[in-house]
Amino acid sequence: MNISRRSFLTGAALTVGMIGVARPQPSPRRNVLLIIADDQGLDLGCYGNSAIKTPSIDQLATSGVRFTRGFTTVSSCSSSRSVMQTGLYNHTNGQYGLAHAPHNQHTLGWVETLPKLLKAIGYATGMVGKLHVKPESLYPFDYRSELDSIEESEIADNRDVAVMAQKAGEFISANRARPFFFTVDYRDPHRAQQGFANTRVYSGVQRITYDPATVRVPYHLPDWSEVRTDLAEYY
Repeated sequence: MNISRRSFLTGAALTVGMIGVARPQPSPRRNVLLIIADDQGLDLGCYGNSAIKTPSIDQLATSGVRFTRGFTTVSSCSSSRSVMQTGLYNHTNGQYGLAHAPHNQHTLGWVETLPKLLKAIGYATGMVGKLHVKPESLYPFDYRSELDSIEESEIADNRDVAVMAQKAGEFISANRARPFFFTVDYRDPHRAQQGFANTRVYSGVQRITYDPATVRVPYHLPDWSEVRTDLAEYY
């Protein structure tokens, strides 16, 4: 009995020792890059629209995961952005409506946001473009581009994708020694006050135009010339 018990304890000790030796080391923390295209639908090559040219997004889709059943919680800027930055529905996080103008909607003060949580565990946090949530104290990014204020949202610089890419690159280069969480919030393809702000030529951005006759009219819109012209400008 004593021999059996000793053998059992010896075997158990060896097993524990082997488990201890084989225990995997924690993997390095992953960087997180969140890209938001304001009012972008399924008009992308990777979702089957051959009429539109989106090579960079299509390449990203081939090396990642393409969601076919992804839905926004609400079709409104601030509300949907608050969900992405908190992981909570609007009836929980409190950001029911737009953060600007007379709406003045805010995220509830107790909510733990992504930049706040990740910053607390050593992540560098930053964003460029359109944040559009309040209050700023709940979204404490280490770096925020001067292009992101809602007052400047109609200014052409907030649609300059070349400048936004440059700023994103600068942030990533400056934080190679630590994990980072960076959000790129494109103002495009949201409407401007008139049209889609396609009147300006941007340095470093190839200008592409579309023939209204070649666009794909979605099932929920009438196939009228005015609709095709609008879709061509949206493209």
